[in-house]
Amino acid sequence: MKEITDALLRKADRSIAVAKKLLPSEADFAAARAYYAMFYIAEALLAERDLRFSKHAGVHSALGEHFVKTGLMEPKYHRWLVTAFAKRIAADYGVEAEITPDDAMRSFSRHMIFLPPLAISSFPIDDQRSQRSTPKRCVAPSELYALNSLPC
Repeated sequence: MKEITDALLRKADRSIAVAKKLLPSEADFAAARAYYAMFYIAEALLAERDLRFSKHAGVHSALGEHFVKTGLMEPKYHRWLVTAFAKRIAADYGVEAEITPDDAMRSFSRHMIFLPPLAISSFPIDDQRSQRSTPKRCVAPSELYALNSLPC
């Protein structure tokens, strides 16, 4: 694994840890951090192919081109990234953004399954990270913070 890839994956881990701390009381900020976790994972996938971009749109587009269109990644993962980006924009720039705890939890939960099995084969991931990135079972977003135990 390239050094930049490892750094981006560590940054994704830190982003999701912050999102977890912010839920459910600061849903808008949690949604933004959950998006960034997904974004850093996308950047890591692209970095392994020596592809780097200075804009979010470039990362989104390249992920679609190099992973979705080639069949390495299901289209839903790309949609999740774009949807999370829209929530992040609303959360960061909207004065009265209506980001609910469920919205934030949806982004948080999707981060944990954002690395589909075929994309994982694009670079080696240590067992500890892959265990943290794989949910044990599907849980409704409201159930996660109601139980006060998030699967990561």
